[in-house]
Amino acid sequence: MAFHPDWKFNGAASHPMLGYDVNGDGRMDIIIGAAHAYGLFWYEQRMAGGKRAFIEHVLEESFGGFHTMAFSDLDGDGKPELVTGKRLFPHHGGDVGEFDPLFVFYYKLGGGKPDRRVLSFNHLQWHPGERTFNPPPNAAIGVGMKINLADMDRDGRLDVVLAGKSGLYILYNRGVPPTRRPKELLPPEDMYETWFQWPRPEAERKHWVTLFDGKDLSKWRSGFRNWTVEDGVIALKNSTDGKEHNDNYLWTAEPYGDFALDLEYKVPLERANSGVFLRTSDRNDPVQTGIEIQVGNVPAGVQPGRGAVGGIYDLVAPLKNLHRRGEWNRYVILCRGGGIIVYLNGEMSSEADLSKWTTAGLNPDGSKNKFTRALKDFARRGYIGLQDHGTPVWYRNIRIRPLD
Repeated sequence: MAFHPDWKFNGAASHPMLGYDVNGDGRMDIIIGAAHAYGLFWYEQRMAGGKRAFIEHVLEESFGGFHTMAFSDLDGDGKPELVTGKRLFPHHGGDVGEFDPLFVFYYKLGGGKPDRRVLSFNHLQWHPGERTFNPPPNAAIGVGMKINLADMDRDGRLDVVLAGKSGLYILYNRGVPPTRRPKELLPPEDMYETWFQWPRPEAERKHWVTLFDGKDLSKWRSGFRNWTVEDGVIALKNSTDGKEHNDNYLWTAEPYGDFALDLEYKVPLERANSGVFLRTSDRNDPVQTGIEIQVGNVPAGVQPGRGAVGGIYDLVAPLKNLHRRGEWNRYVILCRGGGIIVYLNGEMSSEADLSKWTTAGLNPDGSKNKFTRALKDFARRGYIGLQDHGTPVWYRNIRIRPLD
């Protein structure tokens, strides 16, 4: 047996060290992780003049603590991936980066140009002043001294099994999702209580537009019968027949496409019925050409249905009853493309993707609705209306932020 000092690695090396032809030149290269420092490296094997040499290349320099590694084909492309990660407190605080996040990664080596993929990533909470060791955090997944790759659920894909100080975990390999997850609709950033607007050029800002300033109805159109402004709010008074009055809605002067709408409403404790209509294309027929967000009361102890406050009328029931009886309630309504999300009093209440409503009179779950056209064909731009349904209602603090 002869010792061949063909490369030099400074520091403690991972175990195992792996042999693999990283760059596809037909020669076996070496992959080593820094167990007690930062870095993951591969050593390219070269032959020149009958002499063998290994040239160091960096695979990863932002993370460390690579005590162990495993090598196998996780994604079924016929090429193995490198699976590795960080242990939880392997030397009781003696290693570099002991309180760095725990992680489990796999790398597609790409001929020496690695592509890091995240299997798990958890920040660790430090407990200064503890006289004993800091307690291991729950569900903070790290590796142990050996990574096991096996098809645990017999679905034909290799899963990752990890055992160490952080616990025993199986990361089940579910393959590639069949479809790309749609972009989430989130409230505009300046609606969060902790929002701070850093200075930026005026041209780059998207502004809120006040639709009701507490003074008059100058930004609204249509019949003003029984609508009035008093004490800084819009009030529908002397309307008590309980009937729908399509000729007496309040409509915005301008149509809107994608937007965030922010408003407050209040209804009496007795019978109440109104609604906020979105993107209405025909103001003479709002029920069949607009989408209604219900305004009214919800009886205590009753599971809210598709016609309840917080829902999207006749389409989607609210997740739960968020209406506050006898108080002012706040709606934030987001419309972007076919997506509608309703927030009531700070919580998401309902959501819908109108592209899924492909049949007139039917909801995607097979239940019936009132619409004579498929909602996927509804206009994506129209007027915003406040409904007169023959019962008193009050609105205030109405503003809109165009998003298109």
